Amino acid sequence: MRVAVTGGRGFIGSHVVDHLLSAGHEVAVADVSDRWRNRAAENYGADLFDAAALDQLNKDIVADVQESGVAAPSTTRIKGRLAIRVNITNHRTQRGDLDVLVDAVLNAGQMR
Repeated sequence: MRVAVTGGRGFIGSHVVDHLLSAGHEVAVADVSDRWRNRAAENYGADLFDAAALDQLNKDIVADVQESGVAAPSTTRIKGRLAIRVNITNHRTQRGDLDVLVDAVLNAGQMR
């Protein structure tokens, strides 16, 4: 499956990207940051996307993940763009927790 990950160079996003790649998915990353860049993924600056379309996509993803009950995401604006915040990590978080989140997002994408 081909998957786009916005914020894929952040702490959580980079782990999501690693997980998707290790599961055999093709991954495209859109992020303004240059940290934690996985060279196996296609990496794009977020400015290459239509900001309004990306904002709407993020709103849809937040609704799908919220409805799934896996995480309670919220949104924020960074440099005028809508960004998703999902904090399921703490000192008790294990890789399996991230697997559950990734699987829920993939399932939501397949239902669209």
